[in-house]
Amino acid sequence: MTVPTKPRLIDSHCHIDMPQFDADREAVLARAHEAGVETMLIVGGVDTEAGHRRALRVAAELGLPCSAGLHPHEAKLATEAVYDELRGLGRGGRIVAVGEIGLDFHYDHSPRPVQREAFRRQVRLAREVGLPVIVHTREADEETAALLEEEGAGEVGGVIHCFTGGQELARRALALGFYISFSGIVAFPRAEGIQAVAKEVPLDRLLLYLKTYRSMAESSFDVVSSVDLQEVKNAIAQAMKEIVTRFDLKGTGSDVTLQGEEIVLSSSDEFKLKAVRDVLEGRLVKRNVPLKALTFGTVEKALGGTARQKVSLQKGIPSEKAREVVKLIKGTKLKVQAAIQGDQVRVSGKNRDDLQAVIRLLKETDLGIDMQFTNYR
Repeated sequence: MTVPTKPRLIDSHCHIDMPQFDADREAVLARAHEAGVETMLIVGGVDTEAGHRRALRVAAELGLPCSAGLHPHEAKLATEAVYDELRGLGRGGRIVAVGEIGLDFHYDHSPRPVQREAFRRQVRLAREVGLPVIVHTREADEETAALLEEEGAGEVGGVIHCFTGGQELARRALALGFYISFSGIVAFPRAEGIQAVAKEVPLDRLLLYLKTYRSMAESSFDVVSSVDLQEVKNAIAQAMKEIVTRFDLKGTGSDVTLQGEEIVLSSSDEFKLKAVRDVLEGRLVKRNVPLKALTFGTVEKALGGTARQKVSLQKGIPSEKAREVVKLIKGTKLKVQAAIQGDQVRVSGKNRDDLQAVIRLLKETDLGIDMQFTNYR
């Protein structure tokens, strides 16, 4: 009599580093091993809570491999420092893949040009450090395939994660040597298109992605308010270039400096100071720094009759505004929960459509502050 053997499995995409697993993470891992899962890849994402570093820490504690990357939802967080950190992780052997990365034109949590740039930069980075990529793509088949081809992603390979695209994307991805990962969506009665693609993918290039019940039970996102200091610095540098060439500002000693997290404007008098402020605001807008994120102080008289003005940069949601956000969300009667967590607001619920409705509401409501929506999971 032949005794059935357990299958040998590898979980190529998991998020057991997330706080929801803090209470029983080791038990989850033990059950996975008992079921035949030999190892698990923890996919770490750069976010406002340094999720990639949390993933690296948990992976090291459990002896598991880890990846790191900027998900398209969080592409707006991209900075040179982030790219340098990912590059260092790759060169140092601390990650085995770059991802999730890609394009998501369904939710558009980050502007599309920003998504494209972050995707392209990370594919190049992956080639530079010789690591495969984990690609998330939704409603962006053509651009995803084209960018992977243009950037030579076939050199390192990777996987199209949680595939929901069409035949052409699958064909082009396979031609690049990629794997295709299908989620439980492939079993939906109306998913004939995805089912047709799955039938054409060779078995040795096909992966399955099964979300745990816990992650499907509740989704969440954070409402935050922050300013990209690097873009502020870029705007100030461009403003100063314009100021020194402006005929009406010559000889006025006009200046714009960043002191910590505060901008200081100065000029010969209040009228010239107003012109300096106009230049700065124009440059900030061009760098996609929202003016709502700035609080202009009163104009002060300085030495020699000159004028000076301090500008505070928004950092976190003020407590009174956070309470307004929670009150607004609760007034919708949607089946979501909103809770203040420090200087941000966590919104959670079982229905993702409800969460999207909350995001639309907050985008359409002027609360006097700039808000971003991050850590969508």
